Amino acid sequence: MITNLSRINEVHMTTPRVKFNRHRPKGRGLTHPVTYSRNNLFGFCDLAVSENYIFALYSGRTLKDYNLDVDKGKTIVVFDWNGLHVRTYQLQNACSAISYDAADYTIYALSQEGNKPQIITLNL
Repeated sequence: MITNLSRINEVHMTTPRVKFNRHRPKGRGLTHPVTYSRNNLFGFCDLAVSENYIFALYSGRTLKDYNLDVDKGKTIVVFDWNGLHVRTYQLQNACSAISYDAADYTIYALSQEGNKPQIITLNL
């Protein structure tokens, strides 16, 4: 059982813009203490791992431009277990999830562009 977690690296692709709401408006229900800009870039959507690498699906999209598809990405960023960038892959379709198959050295990515579900394969 893991009893201690430690941060090995921290990656910031962009700095988000936020607004802090200090006062609660009268007559309104729930309030959020922080409001994020619709122009912020969405970050990592999903992760898959191998014995040597971490595969991170990156969005880089804004809520303003992509609305509900903000959590999909066309970029897979590869890190080693020390958190160092190793490589970046570009996919043709926006994907929402990834998985790694160690037996085939293949990343599988789930895409649904134009209401057409697809499984994309990336042979490493």
